[in-house]
Amino acid sequence: MIAKRLGYLSLIIVLNLLTSCQQELYKYNIPEKSTEEPLFQFLIEPTNYRTILETENLAKAYDYSKIAHQTLLINQFNEKLNIAPAPRVVTIHETAGLNDIAIDSLLKFVSKGGTLFITKAIKDERMSFFLGMTPDAGWSTNLEASGFYFKKPLFSRNARS
Repeated sequence: MIAKRLGYLSLIIVLNLLTSCQQELYKYNIPEKSTEEPLFQFLIEPTNYRTILETENLAKAYDYSKIAHQTLLINQFNEKLNIAPAPRVVTIHETAGLNDIAIDSLLKFVSKGGTLFITKAIKDERMSFFLGMTPDAGWSTNLEASGFYFKKPLFSRNARS
């Protein structure tokens, strides 16, 4: 019985030593922000809290992956009207705050191979070309549309992928 207790005690001591030595493995270091030219550029409306929050969350992901990014207010972009040569992706949440010349600047950016990432559904007729629609297209939303209803399962539950 004493040998059994000594065995348990030595097992506990060994496990304690092993787990205490591994604490250094679980330390998390926040990666440094990149000092390179920005690869992503955010255009945000300073008065919209939801877009600011979305941009901060995307920026955290880019910081974690060490991708250089830059945030620019829509008002500043309307005055500046050009995108630096380094960014390859421009992210915008809403286009209502952009003036017509700023939209033309985005069109030039995309025509040179840049990517425009619009995170929200927009109903801006000036952006119809970017969305692949004609300017006179109907911008209404069909709230009564529905999908398909199958009377029996399309795929067997026993099917393995």
